[in-house]
Amino acid sequence: MSQSDFKLKIENLKTFFFLDEGILKAVNNVDIILYPGESIGIIGESGCGKTITVQSILNLIQDPGMIVEGKIIYNQSNNNQIDLAGIDKNSLEMRKIRGNEISFIFQEPMTSLSPVHTIGSQILEKIKLHQEKNKKLAKQKALEKLELVGFSNPQQIFESYAFNLSGGMRQRAMIAMALSCDPSILIADEPTTALDVTIQAQILDLIENIKKEFNTSIIYITHDLGVIAETVERIYVMYMGKVVESGSVKDIFSNPLHPYTKSLLKSIPRIDLEIDKLETIEGNVPIPLNPPWHCGFYNRCPEAIGGKCDKYLPILSNIKQQQVRCFLYSENKEEKDEWEQFIE
Repeated sequence: MSQSDFKLKIENLKTFFFLDEGILKAVNNVDIILYPGESIGIIGESGCGKTITVQSILNLIQDPGMIVEGKIIYNQSNNNQIDLAGIDKNSLEMRKIRGNEISFIFQEPMTSLSPVHTIGSQILEKIKLHQEKNKKLAKQKALEKLELVGFSNPQQIFESYAFNLSGGMRQRAMIAMALSCDPSILIADEPTTALDVTIQAQILDLIENIKKEFNTSIIYITHDLGVIAETVERIYVMYMGKVVESGSVKDIFSNPLHPYTKSLLKSIPRIDLEIDKLETIEGNVPIPLNPPWHCGFYNRCPEAIGGKCDKYLPILSNIKQQQVRCFLYSENKEEKDEWEQFIE
């Protein structure tokens, strides 16, 4: 597929939080591309920058955070390209896109759904804001979406509150709301968190069916590699606000290159192997607050090269069909940018 056929392209995205203690580089020089009808996954441990990356797409960043650099090019259905990073987050233009053309399934539906409004009233509000002003027609569309996500009694769910529903039902209601305006891009942030495996499988099947039926492009955010293996075509592995490896699901799972990706895959239970204890990644993801100018994974890496990984920052290099940010594969170093002067 040609690079010109993209649905969304993130280029050199930097989203920083300016704190009293210094600059927290939550997303630092990230490039991601999404094609029409494609599913991609962004993976990594908690604190790697996954959620802030996708929140930046719709400029949902709260103060003191802001997008300081980069482009987020959205290719609309009429081939009109818009740089979302250049649109004010409170503008009418952004509100027309947010929730309408690009929609979000949030991580925890119980905290994302209003406890004092019915499910139906919340979906209605969104449909009437973006598409259908007629209340009767808007309600009909809301009921259709509730039925689409698997509710056999959409009218009852329409009149229910979030606390009346189970975890899986709330997640379905959240998906129905996200789909209510037929978005071209759906962002799913940990869509199966805290759900049992049966409901998890149903939710993933539901999203996959929606993708096929409406040719929706989907971005999955998750730390569950089992989910990623079943649902996406390409993977972006993030660590400390940077993409450290990307490639197809087949390439990443069969031939991981970056030591971090290798460690993640070794920590997954496998039914074809009998092992006494799963491998773990020692330590925790560092907070990217005034980060030193070297490989972020250096202190946890089993293959670190002294005098190099602890002194320089590798660039993202092309290795066959994959991209990897590691000195094991390339000697090329990243040049310091203007933001380093605020830290040094």
